[in-house]
Amino acid sequence: MAQTVQQQKQKVNGEAIYSYEDGSVYMGMMQDGLKHGSGTLRTAAFIYGAMVPISAEAEDNMHLVKWHEYIGEWQNDVMHGKGRHVMMHGDGSQSVLFDGIWSNGIKLEQGEDVPSYD
Repeated sequence: MAQTVQQQKQKVNGEAIYSYEDGSVYMGMMQDGLKHGSGTLRTAAFIYGAMVPISAEAEDNMHLVKWHEYIGEWQNDVMHGKGRHVMMHGDGSQSVLFDGIWSNGIKLEQGEDVPSYD
């Protein structure tokens, strides 16, 4: 009998790479199928607000491609602890949106003394 994606995800413990239906990818530690520990969540790439696959046809417009990344700590599937939220650009540049402390998915404090995740 084939298992559903949710049933397969519930069994994941330890380091994993997990792809979501919306094109997002999580790479990091999981516990009972939840993001838990350190890891990176990367959203799908967007051009002009529409999700598109990265392909040779899109190469000329890479400066228009954007995606978000959260690099940091997780607890029970939410951002919790030290972490950095960055908007990445197809031309290789990035914009740091927040670098600091999170609590249950909520930004708490931002500061220069918080280590970055480069």
